[in-house]
Amino acid sequence: GGIGTTAQAMRAGRPMVIIPFVNDEFDNAARANRLGVSVTLKRSRLSPRTLADALRSVIDDPMVNSRAARLGALLAAEDGALTAAMALEDAVRQAR
Repeated sequence: GGIGTTAQAMRAGRPMVIIPFVNDEFDNAARANRLGVSVTLKRSRLSPRTLADALRSVIDDPMVNSRAARLGALLAAEDGALTAAMALEDAVRQAR
């Protein structure tokens, strides 16, 4: 559920099961869940059975798969480095 792992799953256009442990992982899980591209499994409920059930629930749900694929396409089309550079240039121009 870390931001890097969550972002890579989103960019790949695949649904995910997030098991948050610490820090930002709880917020990342909540955001991915609101987007409809994941399910969250509480660490206290983690077992081979609950993990298998959670994986099945996202793999077998066509809506979750469709939302994940659409989000992946959007993220893959975005040029984050260019967007960040342009935002920095704008900030410098406005500061002058």
